[in-house]
Amino acid sequence: MKRAQSCTRASAQPTQHRLLRRLPDILLISDSVRRLVREVVTYGASAAVALVVDVGLLALFVSVFHVNYLAAVSVSFIAGGVVLYALSVWAVFEHRRVPNHALELSCFVALGVVGLFINAGVVWLAVEQLDLHVMVGKLLATGCTFSVNFMLRRQLLFRPSASTHARAYDPGL
Repeated sequence: MKRAQSCTRASAQPTQHRLLRRLPDILLISDSVRRLVREVVTYGASAAVALVVDVGLLALFVSVFHVNYLAAVSVSFIAGGVVLYALSVWAVFEHRRVPNHALELSCFVALGVVGLFINAGVVWLAVEQLDLHVMVGKLLATGCTFSVNFMLRRQLLFRPSASTHARAYDPGL
């Protein structure tokens, strides 16, 4: 009897694994949605690594070197942005619109400036207007800048070009 139960359990497991692998197909999730979800998750993980660099440098500059918090926020944010760029082109996005990597990094950083202003503005608001600790302000700013930077970078730098998109549908191009 025990042998029959173990065989039943063993044969049910592969069925469960097959079902889990097919779940996106069953739920009618398109390849583009799967890619977007993968990009958001890996960008989030990459941003978390960059955030550790950012916050670590911020804490070092403010606590140890007594640098003005707005200057420290700016420098640490840029350092985190360089780390995020490296991770983005290595692990997150599979398409690149700008073939020149130096130009691409420049555009990535330029788009990050939008995030930098949002970041500094939220931290300033939290510290000066709401009388919160700089790290609380940084936490609030992180949520604001993550979504803006992801959307801008994905749409402007890491989305397939029209010709790449057309080739995906017509391999003869």
